[in-house]
Amino acid sequence: MLTRTGAPTQEPLSDPGRAPRGTALALQGLAHRFGELAVIERLDLDLERRGVLGVVGPSGCGKSTLLELIAGLREPSAGRVLLDHRADASERL
Repeated sequence: MLTRTGAPTQEPLSDPGRAPRGTALALQGLAHRFGELAVIERLDLDLERRGVLGVVGPSGCGKSTLLELIAGLREPSAGRVLLDHRADASERL
């Protein structure tokens, strides 16, 4: 059995445009709008490799939009998605 005795530490970013080492998915200031409707605002997330993320919420709250942004099917209104340290959607698929 593996036991942790302290809070995990995250190494500081040397380049604000890069995700921390060991991060598989990074959302940096992610935002998406449909016209005047802000669906996602300033979302920051670092998910480590083999990490698990659950996205739950009521219908119409932006769950599918978030997944489409991560997959590169939509362009964010602001911010960026890094998957395995790659920002270009064509490299993510």
